[in-house]
This record gives sequence, C-alpha cells and structure tokens, in this order.
Amino acid sequence: MAATRHADQTGDDALAWKLPITLWGFFVLRQHWADWITTHHIGLAAARRSSNQFGEAYILTGLVHAYHDLHRFGEAITSAEQAIAIWRKIGNRWGEGAALVFLSLTYRHLHRFEESIDSAQQARLIFVQTGDLWCQGWALRCLGESKRKIGQFEEAIKNSQQALDAFRQTADLWGQGWSLHNLGDTYRNLDLFHEAVDYFSQALVIRRMIKDRQGEAVTLRGLGAVLYDIGDHDEARKCWQQALIIFDDLADPLAAPVRARLDKEDWIALKAAVSQACG
Repeated sequence: MAATRHADQTGDDALAWKLPITLWGFFVLRQHWADWITTHHIGLAAARRSSNQFGEAYILTGLVHAYHDLHRFGEAITSAEQAIAIWRKIGNRWGEGAALVFLSLTYRHLHRFEESIDSAQQARLIFVQTGDLWCQGWALRCLGESKRKIGQFEEAIKNSQQALDAFRQTADLWGQGWSLHNLGDTYRNLDLFHEAVDYFSQALVIRRMIKDRQGEAVTLRGLGAVLYDIGDHDEARKCWQQALIIFDDLADPLAAPVRARLDKEDWIALKAAVSQACG
C-alpha cells in the first residue's frame, strides 16, 4: 500500500495501477476491504489519467469483487457494467468473463436469479472458448449457486461438482473450498443432512488450511445450520459462535445475521428455562 501511494504521489501512474492488481489475490483471501478499496481507487485514478483502458477495466473488476463482499451491490453493478463495456471495447475476453462472474454473484445476492444465471452462462461460454478451465470453474460455481436458489437442485449439484473438478485439476484450494461448501448447502436443501455435514466438513478443513478466515466463518455458519436441523443445537451454537468471532474480527456484514440467530436461540433457551422453573 505504501508503494502504491508513493507511485501515485510521484506520478508513476503505470505502477500505481499495476500494484493494486498484484494485491488482489491477497485481498480476496484476507478480506482487507478498506485497503482493497483504497488501493484500487488510487489505481483507477492513475489508469484513467494515463488513458490505460486495460488497467482501468482490471481495477474496476477488482472493485466489483470488493463491493460485492461488502454488500455494496449498487456500486458493484455500476463497476461491473463499466468494466464489461471497456473489456468489450478493447477485445479482452478474459476480463469480460471475469467481470461477468462477479456481476453474476452480485445479481444472485439481490435475488435477480435469471440475470445471475445469464451472466454466469455468458462467462462460462467465454472461458470454454478460450480454454480457461480455472475460470470455467468460477462460472460453474456461480451457476450452481443460482440454480440452487431457484430450487433446481439436480442442476446445482451438477454445476458445483463440475466446478469442484475444475478446481481440483487446476490445484485451486480456495475454489475447492467454495465448491464443497456449495455442495453442502445444496444437500442441506434436499434434507440429505449426512451428505451436507460431510461436504461442509471437507470445506472447513481446506479453508482452515489456507487460512481463508471469511470462508471458514461462512462454512461454520452452514455447518451450524445443518447440525441444528438434525437436533444437535449445542454443537450448532458452537459453530455459530466461532463464525461470529471471525465475522466481527473482519468487520464482515455477515456478522449481523449470525448474531441475530444466536440472540434468538438465547431467547428460546431462556423461555424454556423459565417455563421449566415455573413447572
């Protein structure tokens, strides 16, 4: 970050937009969102000053990801639309596909599932045509999650398994963690709780191994939900409590629903205790 600021202050525009790009993977895994957005805005200004459209589109694509994670969905969509327009103008298909993947994620969180599926399908087609198996995995993961949300569970499992296979072939543990988690979610929706616990547990091992703290918390939340479904409320609470500690530490918006669920369980437990004491 210091080098990015220094490049910006000394007029080295090329370095000021290239450095944030090299940090993207780190920010994705460690969720340093304030630093992520700060460096990318410096880079965006530098790319625009130097009229470098590749740099501008790349930085905008990174911002889509950051804004999505922070639930700033309006800014995510605006950044994605700007990035896609530039990627298409300069003929960079990889960039277009990457921006479409993040746009798909954003649409899904807004429950705009048809648009999410359409964006993911466009991205997948691009990556099939360019022969990029790793990026196909991300498009497939998006497809699987949106299909799950609209109740197309068979298709969701197929797409998530295809994504998992792609990430295994490309040795991407982060992608494997997400795909395993998505399979856990889908099997839970099907009331196949044993399978769900198995997939969540596999995801948790990988996420802890690569120190993906947000991913670990997301999977702990999912595992807690399955354990609650099968009546193991104490273990469910432990999972949610661990997840909340991580979400709070990251200042993640996902902390709020987990805290609300724990508060609800505390109230239920209190009511039960009072009822028992009163006979």
